[in-house]
Amino acid sequence: MEDLKFPGDVAPAVSKSITPDDGRYQELVQTLFRKNEELSDSKRRLEDEDDHKAILLCNVGQSLQSTLSSVFGLAHMLAEEELGSLNLQQRDAALRIRHASEAMMRVITSVQVWNRLEGCDFALRREALSVGDLLQDTLLALQPLFDQKQQKVEIALDFPLPALYADRACMRQVLTDLLDNASKFTPQGGRIGLYVRRQADALTFEIADEGCGIAENDLLRLFDRVTQVRDQQRARSGGAGLGLAIAKRIVELHGAEISVDSRHGYGTTVSLIFPL
Repeated sequence: MEDLKFPGDVAPAVSKSITPDDGRYQELVQTLFRKNEELSDSKRRLEDEDDHKAILLCNVGQSLQSTLSSVFGLAHMLAEEELGSLNLQQRDAALRIRHASEAMMRVITSVQVWNRLEGCDFALRREALSVGDLLQDTLLALQPLFDQKQQKVEIALDFPLPALYADRACMRQVLTDLLDNASKFTPQGGRIGLYVRRQADALTFEIADEGCGIAENDLLRLFDRVTQVRDQQRARSGGAGLGLAIAKRIVELHGAEISVDSRHGYGTTVSLIFPL
């Protein structure tokens, strides 16, 4: 029979009909055993590196959040003239510092959330949530972002809305990331749509922007981790590139679906469909 060749030192040439009586059998077993041990060692090293990376990200994230919280607090006090009167230029500078620190805190939070989602011990903490309260809390936290770009959020809800059985912190993260994205890609003075529709067996959230839209080719990889589309306007938006990847992971953990409808030059709508 024709021999099977293994590249390099992986294994000697082995016949398809090799038996334990063949002199090469023990050589093959020893070679495969050695390679298996090497693969096991590599796997353990990679797992250790992942653990160290997760701990490092957690520690660095907490340190950065603490520092940025101080920067944000002081900038807020300055902007609100709690520490004395400011001229227009000084107040504008304080507002810019406040907005920048808020944006950076959202990026750090996204990285920390992704780090948790990657861990094996992550678990949802489901509870009955009021959709109205959830939206109100999220929008209040993001209002300074909309004010900065003079954007209006158009809200339409199908009342009465049923309770949503979900993880509150995770849902806040998803809605914050999607609304933050919508704000980034909607021009100054534009509109952002936030719609919640009740169907017979599902509750659908829709977040729409008036941005540049997404090309069809880019839609295929939109939910990839740390993927940002090539459009120049989107490239200038910055961010960690994790928002949609995080949203997809969290939504799917809830047994729900996420989809994107977009055409280049016509804006984007992200839909979340939660079964009731």
